[in-house]
Amino acid sequence: MPSGANKKTPGGGGKGKKQQDSKKQALANNQKDDKVKQPGDEDINSGFGEYMRSSQAAEMMKLFVIANTLVVFLTMAWPQMKHSFEIIQSLIYGDEDGEF
Repeated sequence: MPSGANKKTPGGGGKGKKQQDSKKQALANNQKDDKVKQPGDEDINSGFGEYMRSSQAAEMMKLFVIANTLVVFLTMAWPQMKHSFEIIQSLIYGDEDGEF
């Protein structure tokens, strides 16, 4: 009969505990390394990059998207709107051209 270390138990035997501890230690070391700022981090996060990550920039981008949508819509739809206006004008005032 096999020993207890070969059975599929939650502990996994003697080696499993050591591997779990070493994984936890490696994870803790990586987290410590992430908290330490690398040289040049301030250079990357300064200026325009810092502004683009701010909430003010997000609000400005939302306004830009809305304004750009309106401009594109009016640019693409203007000929059709003009044609519709001319049709309505001819229905109201008759076929008299050049009144406006």
